[in-house]
Amino acid sequence: MSEHVRNVSGPPNDAAGGSSSRLQLIAKLAGEGLSSREIAKLVGLSHSRVCRIARRHAIRLARSRSRHYSVYLPHKVVAVLRELAGSTGKSHGALICDCVGFVTEDGEAQARRKLGVAAQKARR
Repeated sequence: MSEHVRNVSGPPNDAAGGSSSRLQLIAKLAGEGLSSREIAKLVGLSHSRVCRIARRHAIRLARSRSRHYSVYLPHKVVAVLRELAGSTGKSHGALICDCVGFVTEDGEAQARRKLGVAAQKARR
């Protein structure tokens, strides 16, 4: 036997060469909006390895220095976004980013006042 023969006993691996639990962790972290570099650091893999696994399994990764959030919006809000997108020539996503920017540009205290009780800091 050659000394280069790999040991094939052990847990089964996914198509990208990582364990299925690692794949699930990568998918979970990507779903929380972490970038590939952040995921790589947490999982203990190289950045390129995380990108390869994500590409093979169609896992969407956030861009560096940003977060990816998925939200469900009521139909009334979607209708308003469509109308605004049509009149401004921007995408729905760009309008949502603008709205978040408007809220945060006023400062944290002002945003908390506008958002009400839900945004108040929890007391310990």
